[in-house]
Amino acid sequence: MNALVIGQGSIGQRHAGILTRLGLDVGVVSQHLEPGQNRFSDLQTAVKQMKPDYVVIANSTAKHFTSLQELHATGYSGKILIEKPVFENFREIGPLGKMQVFVGYNLRFHPILTRLKNILADQKICSINAYVGQYLPSWRPHQDYRESYSAQKKEGGGVLRDLSHELDYLTWIFGHWNSVTAIAGKFSDLDIDAEDTCSILMRTARCPVITLELNYLDRISQRTLTINTAEHTYHADLVNGFLNLEGQTEKFENDRDSTYLTLHQSILNHSGKDVCSLSEGLKTLLFAEAIEKSNREGIWVHS
Repeated sequence: MNALVIGQGSIGQRHAGILTRLGLDVGVVSQHLEPGQNRFSDLQTAVKQMKPDYVVIANSTAKHFTSLQELHATGYSGKILIEKPVFENFREIGPLGKMQVFVGYNLRFHPILTRLKNILADQKICSINAYVGQYLPSWRPHQDYRESYSAQKKEGGGVLRDLSHELDYLTWIFGHWNSVTAIAGKFSDLDIDAEDTCSILMRTARCPVITLELNYLDRISQRTLTINTAEHTYHADLVNGFLNLEGQTEKFENDRDSTYLTLHQSILNHSGKDVCSLSEGLKTLLFAEAIEKSNREGIWVHS
């Protein structure tokens, strides 16, 4: 099988490496590459020469929609994975022919989250606290953080979209959001024009109160989730791979590549089980826009 990765940033390189490990012949499209074997500066030439079975759109968020349109214009009719978030702003999508489009919320394949989804399926959920923070200048050691898309609102940056894994997995496990309010903004001295912090209070179909904080500020990288049910308390540490149930701790393998590997395998083996669909990805984008509206107007927003 042939795969084409659009974008040669850190996430594009990660996808290309994983797909190569899976035995696919991988090509890369990037304006920053010198043309060579399986290296292309434009998408049309890449599709014509490689005839890919699978395409990963992993360029900056603001370019996702254009890349999807260009891919459709080539007549491509295979599978596509778009890195999260699907676009920088919600867009109506016209007919896509036979293209099958998925969104890269790989944390759905984190073993702790898959375990929690299963064991919580029949439990009454009382409250949830979720947190994710990582210091933006440490994200990409070989790039000035000020030049990354994360730092630029127009490129789809800011914690709300950059760290939208939480918006996806919380609704994936605990049901569609019903109402939300938030405080967000750039509160640090980071040289960016996007929000560096977002604090969210929301309700979902299965949980009456969820608090969530996203930030670019935490110098101790953290991604945690605490769940109180009618009978138990669960605390998950997704960075260090621990799930604690009232003092009993279970350790999970914590290889970041493994979540992407399982994501790609699910798409390629035709099941697509648990992979975020395009429609789900667009709903998450609408959720982010509702959070922005709440912050901007100081109100609760209802779905």
